[in-house]
Amino acid sequence: MADLFTIISAWKIARNPTRTQLALAEKRSKICETCPSKKTITKKLGGIGIICGECGCPLSKKIFSPKNKECPLNKWDDVEAEYFPKLHVEKTKKTLF
Repeated sequence: MADLFTIISAWKIARNPTRTQLALAEKRSKICETCPSKKTITKKLGGIGIICGECGCPLSKKIFSPKNKECPLNKWDDVEAEYFPKLHVEKTKKTLF
C-alpha cells in the first residue's frame, strides 16, 4: 500500500499530468482493466468508482503514482521498466552495496 505522500502526489499528477505521466498511466490502466482484483463500487448518490481490490485505492488515481512497484500484485513491473529503468537494472557483480 502506498504511503500518504505517494497518494497525495498521485492525485496531484492526475489533475495535470505530463505526457510521460499520462502515457505510463494509460499503460497501467490497460493492465488493470483485465485484473481480477479490480472492483466496481456504487456509491449511494449514484457515483460509480473502480478500485483496486487488493489495496482499496481508486484506480483512476493509483495509475498516476509517481513511484514504481505500487501494484500489490506486481502486474505493472514490465511497463514500469520503461519509465523507471535504473530501478530495474540487475546487479551483475556481488558487492557490499
